[in-house]
Amino acid sequence: MFSSFYSSLSGLINFSKGLNVLSNNISNMNTQGFKSSTASFHDLVYKNTQSLENQSSLQLGSGVSLGSTRLDFKQGEIQSTSNDLNVAVDGNGLFILQDGNEQFYTRAGNFHFDGDDFLVDATTGFKVLGIGSGGSLDPINISHLKINSPTSTTELTFENNLSTGSTTHTVSGLSVVDSLGTSHEWSLDFTNNTATTAGSWLFDVKDNNSANLSNGEIRFNPDGTLQTGFNKHTFSFAPSGAYASNVTLNFGEPNDSSSGVTSLSLGATSSMAFDDQNGIAAGAILSTTFDEGGDMTIGYSNAQSVTSHSLALAWFSNIQDLVQSGGALFKNLPKNPPIISKASEGLNGTISAGSIELSNVDLTEEFTDLIVVQRGFQGSSQIISATNELVQELLDLNKGR
Repeated sequence: MFSSFYSSLSGLINFSKGLNVLSNNISNMNTQGFKSSTASFHDLVYKNTQSLENQSSLQLGSGVSLGSTRLDFKQGEIQSTSNDLNVAVDGNGLFILQDGNEQFYTRAGNFHFDGDDFLVDATTGFKVLGIGSGGSLDPINISHLKINSPTSTTELTFENNLSTGSTTHTVSGLSVVDSLGTSHEWSLDFTNNTATTAGSWLFDVKDNNSANLSNGEIRFNPDGTLQTGFNKHTFSFAPSGAYASNVTLNFGEPNDSSSGVTSLSLGATSSMAFDDQNGIAAGAILSTTFDEGGDMTIGYSNAQSVTSHSLALAWFSNIQDLVQSGGALFKNLPKNPPIISKASEGLNGTISAGSIELSNVDLTEEFTDLIVVQRGFQGSSQIISATNELVQELLDLNKGR
């Protein structure tokens, strides 16, 4: 009879532990990247007695124990956010964080860049690891990518028509970039020189202060196409403080009327205009985003972009061997090394940028389990009360003598 005290006591103790598991799940229902746990109960050792006469046996249990808790790694809901540095894994995979020499794993991709330009977890400040171009696992740092270096202009192209009926024409708004990334505005002043040389146009290159930078000549064939040797003009441009660079004015391919500049009789007005130039001004970071494969792309104010590190993801042959460390973080045991690769490779899922994974706690399941645990606790307490009454009856037997 007295053993029922201890069996029921084990129920009270272990159902209390199960209640703790449920309360932890429910309290973290709004925790980003949280994975719920399920309590597993098992019966304790049995006392066995056996009759030698009829080979029958009697087995008396010793109660219940909370054997283990099992992590539930089912996908949590992915919610869109307005932060491009929020990322979620759709499928298998955990982000890898580094704190000194320790590595942690998480599904909560709430990241930002710290003061040293490292991509870090917003909650812990741990560095986010990525896979570099050489395949090494390194913290993601953009200090060397904050400015997109300028490229000086080496060629300008033009289009449309220099009408043989016009005497002068000015092309303005020519944007040129020097070696320092500084933009300069030029203009071209054309003068019809056909009276001296058939098909000839003379031009002056001027800066925004009307200072003459260079002069040259282009010539056209009778059919209005550019003559060979007179379709380009190259000169050196060396603004103060910048390196000198050769700049080519490219008016088009010779003997080709399908592109570039032509000289046809279209009245007294010319339509020749600036087309494009190949210089790039210095650019500052405007955006940092990740694609489905976890590749980080940085967009700059000069309309350029650079693809850098890829987010590293880890998975494990035994995901249940991960140890929860708080802060939606996990650690692995030495016998359970991570399998590391990029998103969309191997066992890993894809990256959803501008999103965050919510907790996977299912309140319906939690409240159902709560009722079961509550009833188990109540039942164990009732057994203790009933056993106590029986023991009291036994102790009161001598009062009847």
